[in-house]
Amino acid sequence: MIRVELPSGGWAKLKQPREVSERARRPIQAAWIRVSSEAQDHFKLMAAAAKDEDFKAKNPELAALMDSFSMSVADLDALNEANDLLVVALVAEWSFGERIDADAVLDLSAPDYDRLREVTAKGLVGLFVDFGVDIDPDSPTPSSSESGARSEEGRSTEPSSRTSSEPGD
Repeated sequence: MIRVELPSGGWAKLKQPREVSERARRPIQAAWIRVSSEAQDHFKLMAAAAKDEDFKAKNPELAALMDSFSMSVADLDALNEANDLLVVALVAEWSFGERIDADAVLDLSAPDYDRLREVTAKGLVGLFVDFGVDIDPDSPTPSSSESGARSEEGRSTEPSSRTSSEPGD
C-alpha cells in the first residue's frame, strides 16, 4: 500500500487498482462511461499536454480544441461521481475515521479531496478491461485478422446476407 500525505496533515493508504473488488469497480466504470466522448478526449489531450510542455505549440489545432472545450453539467456530474467512487475504491485506510464512503469523501477539505483525486486518478486506467490486441508471436495459429476469407474447400467464410426471414433458406 502507498501512504499519501494530505495537506491537512492527514493521510491515506491506497490499494493498487488490481485489489479493487468488482463490486467497487462497476459503479466507477458506469459513471465514467456517462462522461461524453468529447470530454474524455479533452482529458486525454490535457494529459498529453501535461507530459509535454511544447504540446500546444506542436499541435495548434488540438490546442484550439482544448481551449474551446466547455464541459456540460452532465459531464461534470458523471466525472465527479466517478472520481468520488474511485477515491472510495482505492483508499484502504485513512486518518479520518473508519468510514470510507462517498459521504465521507465529500466531507473532506477541498485541498485533501483534490490531493486524493490527483493520486487516485492514475488508477482509473487499471480498473478498465483492456480489449487491445495482444499478438503472441509464439502462437501456433495466426490471429483471426490474418486469416483469409476462404476456407480450405474454397467456400467463403464471410458472413452471408440473407433476404429470407427463415434460417437456412
